[in-house]
Amino acid sequence: MSYDDYKMADSKISACSKNFTSEGGRISAYDHGGTMAPFQCELTITSSKADQRFYVRFEYFELEASSADCSNHKFEVYDGDSMSAAKLTGEDGLCQQAGADDPPLPEPIRSSGNSITFYLFDDNAPDPADFRIIYAAYKSSSDGECFECRNATDLCIDASLKCDGLGNCPLSSDESLSKGGGCEDTSLGFLTVWLIVFGVVIGVIVLVVIIGCICFLWVLCRRRTRPKAATATGYKSTADNAAYSPPPAQPGNLQSGPDDNSKVGYDAGQQEVVVPQKAN
Repeated sequence: MSYDDYKMADSKISACSKNFTSEGGRISAYDHGGTMAPFQCELTITSSKADQRFYVRFEYFELEASSADCSNHKFEVYDGDSMSAAKLTGEDGLCQQAGADDPPLPEPIRSSGNSITFYLFDDNAPDPADFRIIYAAYKSSSDGECFECRNATDLCIDASLKCDGLGNCPLSSDESLSKGGGCEDTSLGFLTVWLIVFGVVIGVIVLVVIIGCICFLWVLCRRRTRPKAATATGYKSTADNAAYSPPPAQPGNLQSGPDDNSKVGYDAGQQEVVVPQKAN
């Protein structure tokens, strides 16, 4: 979202004495009159389409003059590409009397062609001008491409001005998200973005839970398959068996062996022991 923004000011960013091709935007004034007197600024805007005209409305306007005829401080609008065209702001231009309480905003202005010129003059006025003006290229009837402003069917602004961050229509319907508004087509886009973000967040949470469950089951299985430590009554190691020697047989448990010269007995651990006998 963007729009053209021009400054009628005594500074490096000033748009004074320049011509611009633009379908719509904002013009503002501030910080002038301090370095030169009188201060003069002329700015011309032309639409790229010959069949369009300009609609100008005042968003804010503060311009005080010392005299009733605005001779030392005024703002003028001309119906063409130079100050030689017809004036659209009356003979004396626009100004406010110093000390006036909440003066009304100037009425909207419409050009008859696709060019319009703005002029600001300040000759030691009490205070510099401070205003914001919205201008928009329009057609008086819809051509199927322009945007029809609500409550102003004879105001069909250039399609490029829809949802640009600046209220070009009288009620700013070109910036509305509701049905028929200039931003209606993008409202679905905003919703889609939020749904995508929500889906990504949920997906990350589910992935973290799955990984956590896998790690928990792995640790649990490791604990269950770990071999038990040997106890006093458990099995002996191979080294222990190699060093083991059977205890002597108990006399009362001897039996005849496989030949006449041996006896078979059992030790206290019930292991079979062969005891050789002396020859007669």
